[in-house]
Amino acid sequence: MRTFIALEIPDDIRDRIEEAKAKMAMGGVRLVDRNAMHITLQFIGDVGDNEAAAAADAMREIATEPFTVGLCGVSGFPPGYRIVFVKICEGETELAELHKRLRDALERRKVALPQENYAPHLTIARVKPYADRKALAERMAALRDAEFGSFEARAIVLKESDLAQAGPVYTTLYEREL
Repeated sequence: MRTFIALEIPDDIRDRIEEAKAKMAMGGVRLVDRNAMHITLQFIGDVGDNEAAAAADAMREIATEPFTVGLCGVSGFPPGYRIVFVKICEGETELAELHKRLRDALERRKVALPQENYAPHLTIARVKPYADRKALAERMAALRDAEFGSFEARAIVLKESDLAQAGPVYTTLYEREL
């Protein structure tokens, strides 16, 4: 099963992001489903039941307090925009620290993890090679300073991701309050 650990996004913030996403709709831009929006803390990848149980154990082990996450502005990476995302404008340090604690706890349990440079963000669209990059850049620029609100991060979730034709389907395997 393909897994990751994430923060879920409250409905009121999803609503505001949905309004911005609507402005990004164009050929070659695949918008992330409203119910699939999250902030990834650690991508784990394809694992068996034992590794998923180890991931839940790692989540139980880490110590952290709830913290505020603020979401504002739309950007993209890498240059040429393959991913369009909402930026983290508050709580970036706490997210990076939580990522590090989770990664360390997973590695202590011998869960194999992909090499990655962690950059907290909330993906809202994936861009196909044939998309009009100039038009997309203009739409993103109009949302550069958008405010989506903030929320108290109070729980983390272990998710299974089933890749389907219409987009990924996520199932919560474990949830832990902070």
